[in-house]
Amino acid sequence: MVVVVAAIGGFTKAEDSWVGEDKFYHFTASMVVSQASFASAAWLDDEESKLAWSGLAMGISTSVGLGKELFDLSQGRPFSGKDLTWDLAGGLAGLGVTILVYSLVASP
Repeated sequence: MVVVVAAIGGFTKAEDSWVGEDKFYHFTASMVVSQASFASAAWLDDEESKLAWSGLAMGISTSVGLGKELFDLSQGRPFSGKDLTWDLAGGLAGLGVTILVYSLVASP
């Protein structure tokens, strides 16, 4: 994933900052999506397969962030590797918090 972000960042034409209100939204939205995805997978799956749930959660979170950037591109706005980086960071943070809480709650 880091390679993808680096490659996209290399040709990004967006003149945006690394920090700002929109970065907070990218981080928060991705965090919520990864948490909801993990929780849904855990609820629907009878087996304790946190690794599979984690992969699903990050896949969905990353897809939503990438979809947003591709939508921006289709609307004539620049593709932002910085936004995508914040999406990935939010997804990972959400996943970390969710796994920690799940481990504390689900352990006997």
